[in-house]
This record gives sequence, structure tokens and C-alpha cells, in this order.
Amino acid sequence: MGIAIQNTVTILRRFCGPPDSANGGYTGGLLAKVLIEGGGAENLAMTLRLKAATPLERELVINGDVENGLTLLADDQPLATMVAGGENPFDALPVFPEYSQLLSAAPTVRASCGGFESHPFQTCFVCGPQRETGDGLCLYPGPLPENEAGLVVADWQPDVSLVESGQLDIAYIWAALDCAGAFAILEQPRNARLVPMVLAQMTTRILHCPKIGEKLVLVAWPLFSEGRKAYAGTALIDSNNQCIASSKQLWVSLNK
Repeated sequence: MGIAIQNTVTILRRFCGPPDSANGGYTGGLLAKVLIEGGGAENLAMTLRLKAATPLERELVINGDVENGLTLLADDQPLATMVAGGENPFDALPVFPEYSQLLSAAPTVRASCGGFESHPFQTCFVCGPQRETGDGLCLYPGPLPENEAGLVVADWQPDVSLVESGQLDIAYIWAALDCAGAFAILEQPRNARLVPMVLAQMTTRILHCPKIGEKLVLVAWPLFSEGRKAYAGTALIDSNNQCIASSKQLWVSLNK
């Protein structure tokens, strides 16, 4: 067993997903930071599993170690786990159009984002249409026309408030990679039955953080669905046309 990690965290209401609980990707990013600070490798895949809604504005406990992973708890209730490892999401990336094509398409397809027409979580930190720039991430992926992989795309220039120690805080990279997967899933008409759905698992690998002020492109694509479950992939493309971060996700419908 590695050196024990014991920490506490309080997630502010700003970082909600559903109105009264934390955004799943943001929660994963916080746990990933703690794992890295405890000695975990920065650029390897990490897997988040969400077990229960994470409350806001409440002190939560993080326990574990690098070898066996971390558990996030409210009192004695496990809310989430984070472990180093998992299927490398970079192993199954689709072929993307060039960065310049994606960047130019993003403002146009944004208008077709399904979140503007209907959204179960209007105030979500990442994709809620009621959030303002500088408060939320305001990422609204729209479908890329005539794309066989079913890509959705959004442009993102992270706000200066998201920078920590001279670079973009990885909690926001995890958050950005989160919600786009749901949009890709729900662009498939057969998946409308899944609404509302929430993130259940997310394996993320970040190769490096983008430069401050850099214009990025977020892309996501559906994988497959079965019963109440649906899978998606997401990726972040930098201005050098390089994929710098990617995730594979499992979403679960709240419908019984």
C-alpha cells in the first residue's frame, strides 16, 4: 500500500451539474488532482466512478492512496472513487476533421445544440444555458453535418478565472470533457428515451494542459447504448491540431 492520502474538499454551488449536486467531470478533476499531488502520474489514464450525487457547499472527505485509489465520502457514504488506470481513451479515437475546420464550424453548429431547446439541468456549470460566460464554461456542442462518426463540436477559450499556477486547472479539463458526451449520445434519435441521464463513469487521459488564451475545440461522439446505459467518447483539440485530452464515458438514464 502506498502513502495514505487524507484530504477534505468543499465543492461550491458554482460547480453544479444538477441543481443540488456537483458536476461529475469537475468532481473527477478534483480527485485526479489529489491523486497526482499524492504521487500519481500526471499523463496516464484515470477512472472516475460516481456512486451517488455529490452534495454542494459541504465538507467532504477524500481517503485512499495512489496504488489503490481514492474514495470521496460524505460522512461514511461513498460518493465517488478515482483510480489510476483504465482503458486508454486515445486507443479508440475517430478520425477528426482538421482543427481549422472544426473551429470554423463550431459557431454555426452551436445554434443546433439540443441543450437550447430542452435541458434537464439548466444551470449546469459546463453546459447549462442559464449560465453566463465567466461563470460557467458555456459549452454547447452542435452536430457536425454529414459526419459518419456522429461528431458534435464546440469551441472553447477558457476564461482567465480557470487558470491556476499559470496553467488551466485540470478540474476544468475534466469538466469540459464531461457533458459533451451526453450531447453526442442524444443526437441519436433512438436515445431520446434516456433523458434525463447522468454520468456514471469516466476514464480520462490528459497529455498536457493547453496554453493560456488558446482557442480549443471540444469534440464528442456516440459509441453504443444498451438498456439504460449509453457510452460516448470526447476529446480536446489544441491549435496545433493535436488531441491533448480524451475521455471514454458511461452514462445512465434516471428513468426506471
